[in-house]
Amino acid sequence: MFGRSLERYEVIIGRTYTYIFDRQIKNMKVSSGREFRVADFIRQELADIIRNEMRDPRIGILSISDVKVSKDLSYADIYVSRLSVSTDSENDFKERELVQILNNAGGFLRSAVAKRHSMRITPKLRFHYDLLLEDGPRMEKVISQAIKADENQRISRC
Repeated sequence: MFGRSLERYEVIIGRTYTYIFDRQIKNMKVSSGREFRVADFIRQELADIIRNEMRDPRIGILSISDVKVSKDLSYADIYVSRLSVSTDSENDFKERELVQILNNAGGFLRSAVAKRHSMRITPKLRFHYDLLLEDGPRMEKVISQAIKADENQRISRC
């Protein structure tokens, strides 16, 4: 279940037996949560900077859906999506264009974020397009169709 490299230890606590399966559990570093706090800060500040300070009309209405910061705070992966309706052929081009525009403006955005905090290092910003807003309704529709099909199949068996 846990692989061959793990050793099994048995610890007696009172009259019950507790099993600890991995010796490395004690040696693992628990995250202090700093990368999560930095990610939240970057999400809020980038949304404000893009809305108020960026003057590029190609960006349009933008949603920052997630920010993931590396443990050493050197990189921040920002997942963005555009809140507009367009056809599939233009959508793919616009996704790549949006990510390219934001990555090209990464230096400006990084320096703008750096001016708003007092951390020693500002993470390098890497933008990615997030398909969650487009795929969410489609997946919801597929799941509801599967549930209806299961209910119809269950009713027909009875």
